[in-house]
Amino acid sequence: MEESEIKKEFKKGGQGGGRQNFKKNGKHGQKQQSSNADDYFDGYYFCVGKEGPEMYVKTIEKLGLYASTHFKNGSEVKKCLKKIALISNPAPVLPHDPTDNEKKVWEYRMADLLRSERILQGNLNNMFAILMSLCDSDMKSRGGEL
Repeated sequence: MEESEIKKEFKKGGQGGGRQNFKKNGKHGQKQQSSNADDYFDGYYFCVGKEGPEMYVKTIEKLGLYASTHFKNGSEVKKCLKKIALISNPAPVLPHDPTDNEKKVWEYRMADLLRSERILQGNLNNMFAILMSLCDSDMKSRGGEL
């Protein structure tokens, strides 16, 4: 091949030059699997009425499973849902007259506790948005009381 032919071939995208488009496997326009909470909670909701208490228990179970699989430290959110309260770990106790090593261990544990609490708070904020999306209009008008 001469140099001019190589340049033409390069511009056309042949033999390793230019852009190469690859076809994706699957049908064209096929919807990819979604991690959308709406799809995950199809058939689960909170409502006021006869089926309300039974659906509450089922929905809380589903929310706990969702939190534990989709959130960082999601098991802590699941515990809070079960107890219907904020559950946090106790703060580490710094011994009286600590050694340098005990100070470092305490600082490490305290930083870990604060990080965990920050993550839990963010997860609970996200869970509130999911909870409200599962409430029917009567439940929402009550201010989200669960």
